[in-house]
Amino acid sequence: LAYGNGSRSSSRALYMFTDHARYLFNCGEGTQRLAQEHKMKLSKLDDIFITHNSWENLGGLLGLSLTIQDMGVPEITLHGPPGIDHLYEHSNSFVCLKNLNIVTKNFSDQFCDDCMEITKIPIFKTVNPSDSVIPSSFSEELYSSDSSDDCITHRLSWNLARIIPFQLTRSIF
Repeated sequence: LAYGNGSRSSSRALYMFTDHARYLFNCGEGTQRLAQEHKMKLSKLDDIFITHNSWENLGGLLGLSLTIQDMGVPEITLHGPPGIDHLYEHSNSFVCLKNLNIVTKNFSDQFCDDCMEITKIPIFKTVNPSDSVIPSSFSEELYSSDSSDDCITHRLSWNLARIIPFQLTRSIF
């Protein structure tokens, strides 16, 4: 288990692995550097989970995709909120991923494979109507300038229920 806590020198990322599978939660800028520092094997990465469509969570995804393509990884599964697939659609003019098949899956109620069951726990920001008006398309936007509604909280007083918007319901190590 290796992670970045979202500070200036470390991107938001959590890399979990078992003997049979490897998972990455979020992929902020600098995730590849973090992976190299912790000697994580990106070539064996199976699934990437993006918890919120923000640059802090996806800033390193295109570069990571190019790197794992160069390593010979044939396919990766990207789990995320609606619109996550638009990132690759809009970047195909400058990011060439001919040898990497990216399977995108919107969040479902549960993810299950041979090693883990992961249940999504939605976390929503409470909005005071007098603060500002949020457009109705806000939840479908690919990029959000407000990272305070992120699913991962990086504060000194951590609330364990908010650390990650997934609940590990079963693990086989």
